[in-house]
Amino acid sequence: MNHHIHCILKQWSAQKNQQLWALASIVGITGSSYRKEGAVMLISEQGQSLGMLSGGCLEADIVLQAQKCIFFNKSKMLHYDTQDQDEHSAIKLLGCGGSISVLIQPLTNQNNHHNLPCLLNQLNQNKSAVYAVKLSPNEVNECLPTNNHDLHNLKSIDNKIQIFAFKARTHLAIFGAGLDAVPMVKMAQLLGWHVSLLDDRKNQFGFKHFPQDIDLIRTPLNRETEVSLSFIRQSADVAIIMGHNLKFDASALTFMQKSKARYIGMLGPVHRQEKVIDLLPEKLNLPLYGPIGLDIGSELPEEIALSCLAEIQAAINNKHKVTLKRPRIPKQQLAQQAALKNGYSK
Repeated sequence: MNHHIHCILKQWSAQKNQQLWALASIVGITGSSYRKEGAVMLISEQGQSLGMLSGGCLEADIVLQAQKCIFFNKSKMLHYDTQDQDEHSAIKLLGCGGSISVLIQPLTNQNNHHNLPCLLNQLNQNKSAVYAVKLSPNEVNECLPTNNHDLHNLKSIDNKIQIFAFKARTHLAIFGAGLDAVPMVKMAQLLGWHVSLLDDRKNQFGFKHFPQDIDLIRTPLNRETEVSLSFIRQSADVAIIMGHNLKFDASALTFMQKSKARYIGMLGPVHRQEKVIDLLPEKLNLPLYGPIGLDIGSELPEEIALSCLAEIQAAINNKHKVTLKRPRIPKQQLAQQAALKNGYSK
């Protein structure tokens, strides 16, 4: 299951009328925690849950408390102190070093399900959304327009309101339906990304091997199809060109030059990219990443997909200085290394 707010709401919307539900939101954090403010979870009266608010440590108690809130139709604020050393505490071994406040709100027709359908509608349109969670028991949450200039004032004037900003799902356009695109598509789906796969060549691996809940586009890339494929240019945040054919890749790169993509990457070495660029009718006007992917020693298709999507995730979040963390070495091992070094130095 994916934990992106859009995916959670889509699953909930399909079954929201089959049983009663409650919304659980992290509305306050002191110190460190696994999830941040704005993380949400939906719980049914039968104990079904969508989403997560911790690494699995708090969920069982949150589900139980949510079922009580649904039964009594009353909101409730929960406070979890991860520094609690009480032997009877359900989270005594959490060790996160902070405290978490979780608001549980029953979802009913009377409160319009706290306007979650409105929030889903915004995200369905590939738009970012702003959601105001009302901390007072009898008030209904609001879905606000993203261009609302009073958001900061609203948050500062009334401390009974928490403002959460939710990003739309990343839209990834992959050009090339080869064998190595299969793990790329599946891994992007695990991240909650919206995937469009484009390839009209009959000699490729075949669309039947890809998940059916993505955009499978068999339309050729040329001037005649620019209008029908304009939604890709308008909504794709990321493009990966991996057609393994110079002309096809050149057509894909040309097509994306008029897009709003924040990241365009091409699989393959630099000298191959130069050949593709030489085939373009016009000069590049958007940056081209390549060879695409972090250098983690990738060889297999799954490893290449991991390196590519990790680089994209870093790029779209403006984390351009990605470095490997140094491991903590046990003192005994450090002492052995020092002894060996001193021995060699003598």
